[in-house]
Amino acid sequence: MLWRERDLLGAVVSVLVEPRAESPGRLPAARPVAEALAALDEVQCRRRLGVDRAGVALGLPAGCTLADLAAAAPRPWDDLLRRHIVGLLEATSEVVAAADMSGSDGETGAGQGGVGLA
Repeated sequence: MLWRERDLLGAVVSVLVEPRAESPGRLPAARPVAEALAALDEVQCRRRLGVDRAGVALGLPAGCTLADLAAAAPRPWDDLLRRHIVGLLEATSEVVAAADMSGSDGETGAGQGGVGLA
């Protein structure tokens, strides 16, 4: 699920960057951006549910974050989860940068926080 989220963040970057590569000044079409963001939103919702379930199994309160889960997880899961957090943050930064470059920040909402690590 975490890898899928990172892949979808990369897809959002591609959707935002490709039109500019083909024709400078061209904005990305709203539909592909919206579709990519909808798929990302679904995966993020599934991740939040999975993190919540795993957190409760580790004795964490419902609604814990991915960072909370990483802090409570036994080895090697703690390190793996921390690496995914870093990867998600990096991928989110790429989305924000691509949205800023394309001038579509308002359309995608990417500049408004992007991925929540709940």
